[in-house]
Amino acid sequence: LDESLLGQLITKEIRTYLDLEKDLKRIQDGPDIEETIKKITPHIKERVKTLKESSEWISPFFTILEYGPDMRDYFNNKALDAVSVLNKIILTVESLKSNFSSSDIESSLRKLSEELGLRFRKIAEVIRIAIWAKKVSPPIFITMEILGYVLSVSRISDYLKIIT
Repeated sequence: LDESLLGQLITKEIRTYLDLEKDLKRIQDGPDIEETIKKITPHIKERVKTLKESSEWISPFFTILEYGPDMRDYFNNKALDAVSVLNKIILTVESLKSNFSSSDIESSLRKLSEELGLRFRKIAEVIRIAIWAKKVSPPIFITMEILGYVLSVSRISDYLKIIT
């Protein structure tokens, strides 16, 4: 299935999903659906097996996150100080405000990982839960770029409020 056709199918599915799921709170002035799907489709097409799955993978781009108890408490019994790490992530990301590209996000966060002496996987885990409310997400740097600076930082800040 070619990416253009897949993108059209996913766009139709996500619009239907967002319209039907009355419990979902839509983001005001959130990312454009067509543009977002066009950007993310190449990165998720191997992971998504059904159109319904595509809605589950993509809907967090357009909805206000709700952190379940498992995500709120995820770092409670871990050696990682998620609050400290998230505060440092916000400071790092703030320097990218004018050029919030996936490549710059990646290099800055990998550098932070080295400075903190943490495996990058740990940094990514904290970010993923903060900006996606799940342990699995589309590629994290592309996700942050698509969400944009304001929404990415807002989600990290919201998660910080929940876990502190």
